[in-house]
Amino acid sequence: MMSLFLGVADFVKKFFPSLKVRLLQANIKKDDRQYTASAIALALLFFVFCAALIYAVFLLLGIKDYKIILFVSLFFSFFIFLQRMLYPTLA
Repeated sequence: MMSLFLGVADFVKKFFPSLKVRLLQANIKKDDRQYTASAIALALLFFVFCAALIYAVFLLLGIKDYKIILFVSLFFSFFIFLQRMLYPTLA
């Protein structure tokens, strides 16, 4: 699944210029393109599960404003992506 996002990862990794060095320092054996693709895949997977969970709760509660699902899921997925991209920094 990660290979589907390699093209997008090439674009996104430009916004994290020190990622390659941080991966080497943290002894993570992936190149920056693969690591970025895995972060994108993880964020997308989290988005789907988060949206499904919120949708189920909204159905149970009878809430009909489904735009909130999109915004909340995107918000949390973005922070999951950022956390994954900024993870390999040394403390």
